[in-house]
Amino acid sequence: MSKERDKVSAHVLHGLLPGSRINKTNKKITVSTGTSNETFIFNVGGSRFETYRSTLTSLPFSPLADEDFLKKHYREDKKEYFFDRDPDVFKAILNYLRTGELHLPACHCGASVKTELAFWGMEEDEIEECCWTNYSSWTSTLEALRKLEKDRKGALEHVAESQYLSASRWQRIRQKAWVFMNNPRSSLWAQVN
Repeated sequence: MSKERDKVSAHVLHGLLPGSRINKTNKKITVSTGTSNETFIFNVGGSRFETYRSTLTSLPFSPLADEDFLKKHYREDKKEYFFDRDPDVFKAILNYLRTGELHLPACHCGASVKTELAFWGMEEDEIEECCWTNYSSWTSTLEALRKLEKDRKGALEHVAESQYLSASRWQRIRQKAWVFMNNPRSSLWAQVN
């Protein structure tokens, strides 16, 4: 319950003092004020974004606040930072830096969003409750599909076995010969064939 209260406090604080954060270890408030109008231009997957330096430094441990990380992606000829990443997820992350609330696009697969969040240094627990269901549903869907496939394979093997047992001797020989000729992994002799 205290984690939820801390998150609500952080949102209220960020609304009152944009660029502010609560340090989780010592509970001190840090305010990042943009005293300059320095802006950064990002080209993410072909979409351009422009934001203030103070927005990028509002989350100090983010790769976007790391000068060395940004230098690796800077294109001098275009005067922009280029990332061949998903622009929709980056837009959500940039809005998170601005507002303190991480809302995700509903149309994105959870696995791809997870990859993008990891690249940008964001934690899953920052995702807002309203977006969590869409994000996490891919895990349960994937598990259900894997179980369904396993059950399907088991049922097919059972049907094949029952057909084999009820077949005549000639049908069983014919079936073994077909497997021998068409599946080199069925036996050592099949591999030699």
